[in-house]
Amino acid sequence: MPKTIDEPFSKAKQTCFRLLKIRPRSRQELQERLTQKNYSPEVIAKVVAVLTGLKLIDDRRFAHDWVSWRLTNSYGKHRIIAELKQKGINDTLITETLNNALTDYNEERIARDLAKKRIHRYHNLETSTLQRRIYGFLIRKGFSQTMALKIVHSYDNK
Repeated sequence: MPKTIDEPFSKAKQTCFRLLKIRPRSRQELQERLTQKNYSPEVIAKVVAVLTGLKLIDDRRFAHDWVSWRLTNSYGKHRIIAELKQKGINDTLITETLNNALTDYNEERIARDLAKKRIHRYHNLETSTLQRRIYGFLIRKGFSQTMALKIVHSYDNK
């Protein structure tokens, strides 16, 4: 059976539907996945245009949902920014979304709460080891070095 002209388009669209069923995706994420599957740039552009028209691809909504989800899970601003950049969200949209989401966000309180939850694992360690592990944990969660050091220094003599 010969391939029809629309067969690659249909397959690419089905690939996107499968990906979007798992979780929302940014425009760049879908384009990259279709490129990995060796679809032509024309097919990719057509699929992305159709899905954008159906409002299944919306980078603004994606960024808002991603920021909300990551803040709910106690991630720091730096990690959220890095993840959004990796997913192809432009800097202006990242800044706008974070500014809207961080109106009542207290980074120090969240970092301190995370450190308190984590510290029980380290109760038998020396202070310097405890500080190093808490610092590394907070950095991996996406908090700034300044914030992580501030929290770590509060455990100087504990």
